[in-house]
Order: sequence, then structure tokens, then C-alpha cells
Amino acid sequence: MVKQTVDHPLNTSSPTVAILMCTFNGECFLKEQLDSIAQQTYSNWVLWVSDDGSSDRTLELLRKTQAQWGEHKLHIVSGPGKGFARNFLSLTCRTEIEATYFAFSDQDDIWIPEKLCRAIGMLEKLAQDTPALYGSRTQLINAQGQIIGISKLIAHDLTFHNALVQNVVGGNTMVFNQMLRESVQSAGGELDVVSHDWWLYLLATAIKGQIIFDRQPFIHYRQHKHNLVGANTSTYAKLNRLKQLFSGRFRGWIQRNQACLKHIEKNMSADYWHAAETLAGLHRLRLIHRMTRFHQIGVRRQSVLGNCALFVAVALNQV
Repeated sequence: MVKQTVDHPLNTSSPTVAILMCTFNGECFLKEQLDSIAQQTYSNWVLWVSDDGSSDRTLELLRKTQAQWGEHKLHIVSGPGKGFARNFLSLTCRTEIEATYFAFSDQDDIWIPEKLCRAIGMLEKLAQDTPALYGSRTQLINAQGQIIGISKLIAHDLTFHNALVQNVVGGNTMVFNQMLRESVQSAGGELDVVSHDWWLYLLATAIKGQIIFDRQPFIHYRQHKHNLVGANTSTYAKLNRLKQLFSGRFRGWIQRNQACLKHIEKNMSADYWHAAETLAGLHRLRLIHRMTRFHQIGVRRQSVLGNCALFVAVALNQV
């Protein structure tokens, strides 16, 4: 269930935070992101960077920063070379990284100074023996750093039945606790995930973890032509999502997510597993049975238009 946020004071015990950044040819904007991390009001963090084979000056910039900060503050490792999602997942699962909380970082955003303080303050209020995930809205900026918009508010609760058909928590805003990180490690670092952030949202809700969505933005999310994943707020982006829904690509995502969920089936409730299994098998059913099962499992997207499109896609056997 979504918890709308209020201001909380930071716990004075100052838990450690491992910032997990993945890079690939990111020299254009990387320095601004590193500077914004250095300017965080919350100081008990260590940055781990997994570079996926950059051929520009990314590694040079990282090593220069490491020399300035010290190796205790910035660690640089090599990624698996299989795309951004696998890079983030493998970095999350590295056993030598130890912390109380973990924060994903893209290479081209800018963090507002209070980002970590805000997220850790919220997470510290939750039970530490329960998997927990924090995410927030984002302030959208262009390549020049000018503000061009803000991401949408979440309309409905963040639940497993939403996560099955939609990712609504941006990975570049995510901060999560050790319990959720252990669940990621248990599932494995070599899963064929659609995206690392969708997997964390799906995983956290599948095991009935706690989700916080902050109505305030605490990062500047840069939109530029080299974005691997954009904010998806434009009319073009919405039409592109509809195209994916009706092209069969969405069905492929559902199948891949289902394959990943099999790795945590023992930690899921019977009704959750049934919903996931039913959704993945809808395409094998005739129309009347397909629509009946779809209605019974109760999956839903966040918008009326999204739900209408999903209903039509199921009817046309595209899910």
C-alpha cells in the first residue's frame, strides 16, 4: 500500500548507504551527478560504480574523482556487459557491498542535496525486519539542466497487482533496505529482468514489502537523446507504450517477469502466485475464458486509459 509522505527527522544513528551507480559512455553529464552526490546533506554513504565497458572518458572521470574522494568513498568495478538492467542487478548482488540501505543512481541525473536524508529518514520509520522500498516523483530537466516538467503523481496504491502489468517507481529514485536487498540476492543477479527497477517494484510487492512513494521530487531527471529509458510523460511516449502493448512486446515482458518470479515463488502467497501464473497464461485461453480469468485476478494499471488499453489488448490476445 502507498504511504503518502510527511517530513520526518533523520535518525541520529546515521546508517550506512551504498549508492549503486551504473555507467556506460556517460562523460557528458557524469561530473554533475558526482558533484550532486558529494553535496548530499546526508554524508554516511559510499559510492559503488559498475562501468559496462565505456569507451569515452567515463572511467577517467571516475578515477579522477576517486583520487579526490579516496578509495574508501568511491569503488569502481566492471559490469557484465549485458545492458543496463543486468548491470544494476549484478551490482546490487555483489557480496562485498555492505550497507544498511542501498540507493540506485543513474549517471546523468542531478540529486537534490536532501535526497538521501529524505529517503533514509522515511525508511528508518519502518520495521527493519520487513523489505522496504522508497521512490519519489522526479523533476524533469533537459540536456542543459533547465526544468521542463515534473513526473505524475501515483493515482492508486502500489500493489503486486499493479506491478504485474506496470512499473511506476523510477529506479533513479529508489532507496531500499537490507531486507529487500537480500531478497534480490536470493533471486539471483543473472535474471533476465525487463528492467532493474520494475523487478524491484515487482519483487517488493510480491513478498508484501512496504512501499513508500514520496510526493515531492528529490532528483532532477535529465531528458536527452541518449536516454536508454525516458520519463514517458509525452504524448509520443504514451503512444509508444500503446504500440508496445499491441505489438506482442508487452506479452514478452510479462513472460520474462513470470520467469523471474519463479525464483521467489516459495516466498509468495498462493493468491499472488496464482495471479502471476494466470496472467502469463492468458494468451493460451479462448476469448471468453481469457476475459473471465483476466477479470478474476484483478490486475490494473494506474490510469483509466491504461486500463482500457490493457483490457483491449487482452481481448485481442496481445498479453
